[in-house]
Amino acid sequence: MFGQRTFLIGLFVTAMLIMTLPIGLADSEPNDSLMDPETIGEGTVTGTVYYGFLTDDDVDFYRISVPSKKDIEVTATMTSSGDGTITINSYDHDRQELGIFYIWMYLDAPGETDTGSWYNGESSAQNLYLEVSGDGDYEITIEFTDDTSDATTALAGICFLGTAGMICIPIVFIIIVIVVIIVIVKMVKKKKASN
Repeated sequence: MFGQRTFLIGLFVTAMLIMTLPIGLADSEPNDSLMDPETIGEGTVTGTVYYGFLTDDDVDFYRISVPSKKDIEVTATMTSSGDGTITINSYDHDRQELGIFYIWMYLDAPGETDTGSWYNGESSAQNLYLEVSGDGDYEITIEFTDDTSDATTALAGICFLGTAGMICIPIVFIIIVIVVIIVIVKMVKKKKASN
């Protein structure tokens, strides 16, 4: 009834469906939601995320307790590619997204590395949450330092750019120039009025 061609097409479709299933289909990681993250500290962690075709996407969440008055430096490397990209996003202790001015990375090639940091200026330890999504293998290294450069990054967030000097300093300079021009114009008007 069925010819060899129909059998081969059926075999090909079945093979393609099997190849789209993630290798870890049966795994039940404890870190697949922001409410149930894996707790990690200083050191290196590795993992795999994937886009699901017949299953849900695999996303990994991590909770890191950042000591008071410490800077956390997060370095991520894409160690191999599934379909190509890894995105890392961060959330504060209230599980509110911190956004691109803090720890946000987009890796799209094996071997690509990026680093982000966040400063805990509070008087007690604060939880920071990382979300890793995409398709591929990754490695994340966590390090705590006394560096306070994120205070500058926080100021930059207020000024709407990645570093404070890129927008805050020019704005202050422009304001000073405008004030000087106004003062000069007023002095010239006064001088003309007195003549």
